[in-house]
Amino acid sequence: MPQQNLDFLLVRVCRAHINTASEVFAPLKLQRSWPGVLLQLELKDGMDQTELAQRLEVSTPTMTNLLNRMETAGLVRRCKGCQDSRISNVYLSDAGRLKLDEVKAAIQQMEETTFAGFLTEEKAQMVAFLERIHTNLINK
Repeated sequence: MPQQNLDFLLVRVCRAHINTASEVFAPLKLQRSWPGVLLQLELKDGMDQTELAQRLEVSTPTMTNLLNRMETAGLVRRCKGCQDSRISNVYLSDAGRLKLDEVKAAIQQMEETTFAGFLTEEKAQMVAFLERIHTNLINK
């Protein structure tokens, strides 16, 4: 294989990770972007759509479309805000709550596959590197 630049390699790794996530979450009847929403709502159920979009680093319209699909699938429910009816708060449904254990197991499976053969120290280094890359990209 010819030598590759780091950016191209990072794109290849991201693509492989996205493909793996799609394969892992498909049997759970989840799209690959849904687990992040479920896990964020587990941390703070009832947050508004804008905060949820910010936490997951997606645009508000993207979050709206994502939540529409998740609501149709019965995993979340939205309620108009108490103080401002323009704001929608998002909650896990009972079905969404039940999916959390499966989601966590699937994520564990992905991590084991992704980091097979890595030492604990290497994983820690990888976390530090990825955090730095992320910071560089969002603060460009």
